[in-house]
Amino acid sequence: AEIERQIAGQVRDWRDAGLPLRGLEIDHDCATARLPAYAALLRELRRQLPDELPLSITALPAWLASPALDEVLAAVDASVLQVHAVVAPQQGLFDPKQALDWTERYSERSHKPFHLALPAYGVALTDDGQVESETPLRQGGPRHELRADPRQVEELLTKLRRTRPDHLAGIIWFRLPLAGDRRAWPMPTLLAVVRGQPLEPALALQHQQKQGFSHLQLFNNGTLASRLPSRIELPVQACSAADAVGDYRVERSEDRLAFVRRREGRLDAGEHRALGWARCEQIDQGGMHVQF
Repeated sequence: AEIERQIAGQVRDWRDAGLPLRGLEIDHDCATARLPAYAALLRELRRQLPDELPLSITALPAWLASPALDEVLAAVDASVLQVHAVVAPQQGLFDPKQALDWTERYSERSHKPFHLALPAYGVALTDDGQVESETPLRQGGPRHELRADPRQVEELLTKLRRTRPDHLAGIIWFRLPLAGDRRAWPMPTLLAVVRGQPLEPALALQHQQKQGFSHLQLFNNGTLASRLPSRIELPVQACSAADAVGDYRVERSEDRLAFVRRREGRLDAGEHRALGWARCEQIDQGGMHVQF
């Protein structure tokens, strides 16, 4: 009753403010055993809402084991099936084969439009099992990074495009990249997956030179993250000084600069990172040799 009261109040307030409502969606990870009660709530809510306001819900693959799922889906106008982060984090965020199986089974149960929620992000696990996502945890200690692999998500999308399950209306992405969210896919990667474009890194070195002093930066102009190279060698002439920054150290010989990686790292699509600086008469960028 309290849920119904609050939703009715929200709808009334928004409409009084002149906002053009397009629909109401409830995101509730209902326990499978409680689905009959959830269906009753949704039926009553649907009865109270304006006829022209669609009601949708998010749904979990675990519900496929329950006959009550049919009651739940009959009570709403649409749904969103989430196929990421629905098992223990230690098992990973996403399995394309399992996601396809869930989607096909769900399409057989749903007689109304549904969207598929796919991952475009990563999380980190702490030693004691805490999950860190877009908001950093206050506790310190090491982190084990888990990422949804864009190539695995693309694999699922390719199969869905080839054989579209009944009632599948589209894809919902969680989550869009925002400034400061270092675990969301960068926009070049997300757009490549959405458009079915090739997924590959494209590393390039840029140096800005003025009066023999060069700032060196490493760019990833591709659509997929790349490991940081273990060694980057550049033919040079007449270098009087050079140094590396961040993840690299520099080795200098008479005709060559070598930037050697000090620790593992990655460079996301569209990202750039300072490599170092050098004071040389000439740097042959075209002769760059990269080892991974």
